[in-house]
Amino acid sequence: MTDTRPPSVLTIAGSDSSGGAGIEADLKTITVHGCYGMTTITGLTAQNTTGVEKIHPIEDQGFITACLDAVFSDVGVDVVKTGMLSSQETITTVTNYLKKHHANKASVIDPVLCSTSGSTLFPAEYVSVYLELFGLATIVTPNIPEAVELASVLEKKKFETPKTVQDMKDLAVSIHKTGAKWVLIKGGHLSFTKDKEPAKENDTDKVVIDVLYDGKDFTELVMPYITTKSTHGTGCTLASAIASNLAKGKDIPQAVLEGTQYIQNAIFEAHPIGKGHGPVNHTYNMRVLPFQKGHFLDYLLSHPKVAPAWKQYVEHPFVMQLAKGDLKPECYYYFLQQDYLYLRHYARAAALSGYKAKNIAQTAAAGVIIDTIQSELGLHIDHCKENGMSLEELENSEEGLQCYAYTRYLIDVGAAEDWLALQFATSPCLFGYGIAARNGKNHPEYKPGNRYSSWIDKYVDPKFGCATETGRALLEEEAPKVSPERLEELIEIFATATKMEVTFWNKALTLGE
Repeated sequence: MTDTRPPSVLTIAGSDSSGGAGIEADLKTITVHGCYGMTTITGLTAQNTTGVEKIHPIEDQGFITACLDAVFSDVGVDVVKTGMLSSQETITTVTNYLKKHHANKASVIDPVLCSTSGSTLFPAEYVSVYLELFGLATIVTPNIPEAVELASVLEKKKFETPKTVQDMKDLAVSIHKTGAKWVLIKGGHLSFTKDKEPAKENDTDKVVIDVLYDGKDFTELVMPYITTKSTHGTGCTLASAIASNLAKGKDIPQAVLEGTQYIQNAIFEAHPIGKGHGPVNHTYNMRVLPFQKGHFLDYLLSHPKVAPAWKQYVEHPFVMQLAKGDLKPECYYYFLQQDYLYLRHYARAAALSGYKAKNIAQTAAAGVIIDTIQSELGLHIDHCKENGMSLEELENSEEGLQCYAYTRYLIDVGAAEDWLALQFATSPCLFGYGIAARNGKNHPEYKPGNRYSSWIDKYVDPKFGCATETGRALLEEEAPKVSPERLEELIEIFATATKMEVTFWNKALTLGE
């Protein structure tokens, strides 16, 4: 049996009441990366985009351990990511727990000492306690102020804020001595020119450089500098992106590269939220379907581009007069002639659909629809014979402009577009006749046994319903796979074909006027 369990990532961090950083940012990031996120909350913060007002550490170490036990003993943990750990005691608890339950497994340690906006989240005198945790890390991800603080404690000397890429590399070398396998110095607090010189405020084409170090080699990750206030939670988000990428089996260089690409786009696509440093857009690359899976047709028929014409179509006076039995015979037989010609072209379109199909199921579905068309044609032939019209006369009927325009539109879509577009073009006919016939049968003035009731009965018959269900199943399966922009194009095709259905019946209804 295939294991469909998503990779799991545990974030051990604090909560951000404004939702832009901490576990809130972590869970959003983990989710959009296709992983399953879990938490152990180490502290609560009262904060927003303007800063951190209060921090309430979780002091009960037994509770923190219980949270860790609950996660590790049940779901399991592929990668651990840590953020704000709130106190010396919590760092010790987490370090000891990971030594026992997660040794030699992937962990991303984001040493949250201060936020991107500059708020202090962890007292400087506690920094030395962090260093033992670093020895368990696959990668540590300090920003520049945190790297300066950590290196100063490690080397027992004051490090100045770096001004060059070499200064950042020196910080990475120092922090690597803790035993972490990799060190990523996040360079978001600095900007450089493309020549890697410190940038001035009015410089254009500025870049940001992150430095990745494995104890031997340096990798410089150069990205465009984005002028923005939407930087709240960038550190948490990047660390969680790296953790998620590791959980999906990527190596460190690739996990970091893709993580930095993700955070760049999340910053660039951020919405203006709050009065200060707003959050990034964690879900910028997550597509949200405008409909619930399995209910695309409901969405399609209620779409503003479709709904007005669809109502005209399935409640058309032509069908209602068929239901009541008072449609002029010449209108009905004109319709049969035109519909006979239309269905022949429709069958061609269905055959083209089978040719363009991507798999045997889609080709077989085209066959089901063609079989249904053949049955419909038989009904038309029988009805015309009852009116004294031979098959030869029916075959040689002149094709009206409405029929011509509609059928050539279907063939044109089939020739110029892909398989799915052709399904959208042919679907109004496939779905609409059954619905219109049911509406006619449910009409309060419906007369069973009238001269046209066999037409109504044909389209409410379960055999016709089989073809419509086949068509619906294809759309329900394929619609969620296309981009929002392409979906709108396909809906436009459906709407156009629906309008042509209306004009088709309009012509038949007005023939005798």
